[in-house]
Amino acid sequence: MPVHLITGPYQSGKTRRLCDLLREQPLGAAMLVTPTGLVSHELVNRWRTWFGPGPIPTVVTIEEMFTRTAQTVMPAADAARIAHRLRKWISTGGLRGTPLSGIAEFRATARELADVCRRFDVDLITDADIALAARTLRDRGERLLADKLAVVAAGRHAVSDDVVAGRGRWLSALAASSPTAPRPVIGFDDLISLQHGDLTALSAMAAQAQLIFTAVDDDRLGPGRFSERLRSVFVSCSEDRLTAIHRDAPHLPGARTVLARALDATPLPAEALDRYHYRDEVHAGRAIAAWLRRSGTAPGEAMIFLRTSDARALALGDALIAAGVPVQGTFHVPYLGTAAGGLLAAVGRWCERPTWGHALRLLTRLRLACGSVISGCPPVDPPTAPRDLEAGWEHLPAGDGLARLSALVDATTGDWQWEESNPAKPRQRATVEWMRAWLAVLTVEGPWDVRLRTLCARLPIPGAPGVIQRLGELAAIAPVRCADLDDALEMAIEPVTRGEGADPASCLLIHDAIRERAAMRPISIVHGLEHGRWPYERAPGSCFPPADRSAITGALGDRDPWDERGAASGEVASFLAVLARGTRRIVIGIPCGEREPSPWIATLAAQARWDLVAERGRSAAEAVPGAPLGPEDSLGAHELALWGPIGRPRFTFM
Repeated sequence: MPVHLITGPYQSGKTRRLCDLLREQPLGAAMLVTPTGLVSHELVNRWRTWFGPGPIPTVVTIEEMFTRTAQTVMPAADAARIAHRLRKWISTGGLRGTPLSGIAEFRATARELADVCRRFDVDLITDADIALAARTLRDRGERLLADKLAVVAAGRHAVSDDVVAGRGRWLSALAASSPTAPRPVIGFDDLISLQHGDLTALSAMAAQAQLIFTAVDDDRLGPGRFSERLRSVFVSCSEDRLTAIHRDAPHLPGARTVLARALDATPLPAEALDRYHYRDEVHAGRAIAAWLRRSGTAPGEAMIFLRTSDARALALGDALIAAGVPVQGTFHVPYLGTAAGGLLAAVGRWCERPTWGHALRLLTRLRLACGSVISGCPPVDPPTAPRDLEAGWEHLPAGDGLARLSALVDATTGDWQWEESNPAKPRQRATVEWMRAWLAVLTVEGPWDVRLRTLCARLPIPGAPGVIQRLGELAAIAPVRCADLDDALEMAIEPVTRGEGADPASCLLIHDAIRERAAMRPISIVHGLEHGRWPYERAPGSCFPPADRSAITGALGDRDPWDERGAASGEVASFLAVLARGTRRIVIGIPCGEREPSPWIATLAAQARWDLVAERGRSAAEAVPGAPLGPEDSLGAHELALWGPIGRPRFTFM
């Protein structure tokens, strides 16, 4: 069946046209694929506004759609497990005699090679493709780069028996099996990009189902834009081209001008574009609160967009709450950044080296993560704060540190050889006994991973069983170390919410520019336009720097496993999409101090006739209301909500 495209500029009515086509289908015959797969409040409101009461099609993610098609779960592209298997291969001499032998001992080398293996897999690049590309590079005289490709081929064979490397093969098998689509008509909305393996499976599915895609067609997105990729894959597709912003769009003329002209050379209207200045997230929260009060904007009229809703976004939300602004949002922070994750990391360090300093750091984190009472253990609250017991003994074995503390407390005479009366002696002796009791609990014999599992069984650390299970999966591949625990803690993502029970209409919404762009309000505040963060700049790479990636892409016949052009187009698409969510005014945060502005800010400043150098010097003059920062103020209370015990952690290993 023919594939149908609905293309056009932002706010041209593409989603409305798609929903109209889906609504015409019989009940149960249509499916809608979105980035989140959620029937959001915004989607329901728009559907009711456009069409009145009526059923809404099933909403899923593209992974869920493929899973329903194949009747089996799509394998996850788990780069951490691939990297662990590659480390085992490297430790047996896998990189000996190769161009990468000089950096074989670094953990980052295995991580980068794992990322390359994963990208080659999802882009359906076979061993034959790699061999042909290596031969092409040798013919051009680039022998070193050809040898690097040989390393990738060998690494792929080293992980070929691992199911986590099989997403591309799974999609290839799905495409070869003439898949039956889960619904006769499937619509795809608000997607920025799809990988080559996904498009291959969709091409096979298009023979039995009507596929309808919406895609932004804007020259500012560059050559890697989604609409061009769809046209190149579905050559015989039909297309419905929209040419302008829809007449029923709620945007005022100034906001329409900003949306149509941002990032080009034409001037922008001053009434539709404003800015605030900030040095860090805490300062940004107060600066935004000041702008809201200065402009007379209610929190329910505005929303903040960041590139990712990470820990920095959470700090911004807490600063806004401290300044008296109601906030609602969900943030995805590393488990390592919570009290439980910090305690688990301290336990790992203690199991690796049971020193006096590691014992004190572990005991300092106990109360926040586990509460004031732990069954079968000594009291959690110490007679003396553990941080006061360091005394320069951090690197001593824990038993030696306890012996020195005990000798110091039991001394009965001072330096001048007379009896000293010290009323603190009872408390000091109680501290020694408290430390001795806890060291008895923490002392475990055996290898590092055995000690870690035993202590996690003794201490009720929230979320620890999930991380220990993860380490057990890695240990089945190769022995694990404390560095593997650190990686697992960084990759375990914990969702943290703010304003969960509040009315969204009265709260300032904080959204992720990649996953949560559906809502629309009069004011769109764009935060975090900093150099290297938005647009995101990928790491140069030690194994394959940018020049090597470009050469390999050319040797592969312009099949780009790193998707450089698509990633660049996606960054611009996400930025323009959040500009489109503001119907009256766009507000840009200008980073000051050590934070460098994004190139986009320089372009917008020139269009708005701002002196960017002078703007970056105005952060100190920003009126920033709010309570003084400290552990007892409202910000501290919200920090405790994050850093305190986690009831039921839900991990997503990224």
